[in-house]
Order: sequence, then structure tokens, then C-alpha cells
Amino acid sequence: MALRVQRDRGFRVGFALLVTIGIFLGFKTQQAISLALGAMNRVSVDSGSRPLADRMVLAQIADRDRLLAATGSLERDPFRSPRDSHVDRNPTPQRRESTGGVPVLRALLFDNVNPSVQLSIGAHTSDWLREGDSYEGWVVMEIGVDSVRISKGDQSLVLSTS
Repeated sequence: MALRVQRDRGFRVGFALLVTIGIFLGFKTQQAISLALGAMNRVSVDSGSRPLADRMVLAQIADRDRLLAATGSLERDPFRSPRDSHVDRNPTPQRRESTGGVPVLRALLFDNVNPSVQLSIGAHTSDWLREGDSYEGWVVMEIGVDSVRISKGDQSLVLSTS
């Protein structure tokens, strides 16, 4: 019986302490919020014509803009790979003799995001091609897990890895 009374008393003391801490933290939070919102609403003028709160907000925006400007060039779209967004200002056309042969599938990299293929005609090999790219007049129409469909004019071919 004495043990039970001690447990009840310990529970009551612990619960009272927990409630006291909760009330204390609630008042501290309310005080911090009041100070923060009060400083924003206060219209104290500092030697200029703008209120001090407005100057602080403008200074924070300027700091944020400086940080954004330092992170990188805004000319490049951050959601495209650098190869896609590169624009050659002075393109030099590379003339190669078209062999007029049938393309051969050299390599196929398939994933759900960016599938790519590499074709070759004779001794010439293409760069990595995606759907819609063309090589020697052959347009990559569709890239599958183990095959690629290409077309040139009225001709259409399916090149397979097996």
C-alpha cells in the first residue's frame, strides 16, 4: 500500500512538473512571437524617410538576391543537362560524305528518363541520339528496352540488340 501511494505521489509531481514546463514554454513562445510581430508593425523612423522595419525587410531581400546571384548563371536552365542547354553561337557545319547505307545499332542505353542510342553507317558513328534526333537523314522515332525504331522518308527500320 505504501508503495502505491509513493507511485501516485511521484506521478502527480511529474505531471505537475510537465504542466508547469508546458505553460512556461507557451509563455516564452508567445513572448517571442509578440516581439517579432511587434518589431514588424512598429513604425520607428531611422534618420531617413523609410521606416526601420521596411529597411530591414529590404536588406534581407537584397542579401537573398546576392546569394541567388552567387549560386550560378541564370542564363542556363537548371532543369536541363548542360549538353541540352548549350547553344553554339558560331556553328561550323561539318560536312561528311553520306554513305547512303543502312544504319547499324552500335549501343543502346535505356532508362525511363533519358534513353539514348548510338548508330553507325559504314565507318562513321553517331553521337548519342535521343528520340527525335537525326543522323545521316535517319530520325530516331522510338527507343525501347532492346530495340530502336528509325525512319528516313518512307523507309522505317527496327534495329534490335539481339
